[in-house]
Amino acid sequence: MAEVHFIGNILEATDFSDESSLFARWTLNSGSCWRALEGYTQGQTQLATRSVKYKPSSIDQASEGEENLALRDEGKVICHSWSHPIDVHYITKGLQGWPKLEFQVWDVNWLGKCNICAYGFMNLPAKPGYHDMICSTWRPVGNLRRRFIDYLTGYRMHLVDPSDIVSNGLNRHLLQAISMGYIRVQLSVVLKDFEEHGVDI
Repeated sequence: MAEVHFIGNILEATDFSDESSLFARWTLNSGSCWRALEGYTQGQTQLATRSVKYKPSSIDQASEGEENLALRDEGKVICHSWSHPIDVHYITKGLQGWPKLEFQVWDVNWLGKCNICAYGFMNLPAKPGYHDMICSTWRPVGNLRRRFIDYLTGYRMHLVDPSDIVSNGLNRHLLQAISMGYIRVQLSVVLKDFEEHGVDI
């Protein structure tokens, strides 16, 4: 059988400016002809607190004084660093059902209450080598009345069965959602014996 090895890490979440502490639950979803030989196909990152980093280009081009501070503010990025490892070895009979990486991002407030923050998914690359990828996330929202209730209670709308909507896209067009932050994933892909088993990429 053909083999695929995904090695890398879920590096960080950026532009989640309203949340102080975040963690992510992730799942690798694949088709019926795929089987994981080694490694975990789901997991959870550690809790990361909000930090600020600056884009190097905006700092380097700035001069001293007030102009420097202004440019530093423009190049400021809110991030939550995870560096959570992914290492999965698959065997497969074909390309149908190529693995997708699905995310659920959770926020933990100062009372220790967990609340869903965002959903996202990305198709894993089929090209061998190193890949630096960005996953856009979103969160479902209701009407104005529902948003006001969420604001007062601190509760957020969530999906009862996220797998059918997040990665498969079933009934996703019925949702009203807002864009959230981004998740950065660094991944290396190793392919083996695809040509020998007649699997064309």
